[in-house]
Amino acid sequence: MRKVVSAVSVALLLGLLGLPGAQAQEPGADAAVSQFAYATTIVQKGGDDYMYLVGAERFSQVGGRTRTTAFAKRTKCLTLEKKHMKLIVCAAFVFPKRIPENAFEFDLLMDSARVRIKDKGRPTAMKWTGRGTPEPYAAPYANVAYGGAYAEMYRMARANGKILGERYPKGPMGFALLIQGAMAEGYTSDEMTITPLDGGGYAVSGVFRVPR
Repeated sequence: MRKVVSAVSVALLLGLLGLPGAQAQEPGADAAVSQFAYATTIVQKGGDDYMYLVGAERFSQVGGRTRTTAFAKRTKCLTLEKKHMKLIVCAAFVFPKRIPENAFEFDLLMDSARVRIKDKGRPTAMKWTGRGTPEPYAAPYANVAYGGAYAEMYRMARANGKILGERYPKGPMGFALLIQGAMAEGYTSDEMTITPLDGGGYAVSGVFRVPR
């Protein structure tokens, strides 16, 4: 029987960047647009399996600041050999870093995107080329503190270039996509505070007005 190759438990933790110290959020409204390019693949090298992943995002508040971040990662996977199956378990903890705005290019028609970054002197220069037709997605959301809606378009893509000084590998267990979206939100928090923690996380607390 042919071996079945399965990639499971791929965990991607995106770190929170650009958050200031403790701050209060007044009731009001907000709107933002975002652009995101992402690619990942799993390949075998020297008898071991590795996961490569790279991504870049631009997040722009309407009338506010723009934040551009990116990441590139290579991580070794755990491989379990079974009688009729090869099980590949990959996990990556990724913390995107701020990059210059012009280091990430994203075509508004979602035909292509490019990113250029360096990590400890190792260059990453990736290009995405859109495939197929962009697909829409939209949804409202609400709770006692806020409500709003977001809409986005996503498009599958091909990715090629260099990642951490290596040629980006291509294999059967990989995909790439481009996403472009917008959101609008209203909130009723009397006080919402975001406080950095020693371990690198954030504590969020708030006081809410609930209509009766």
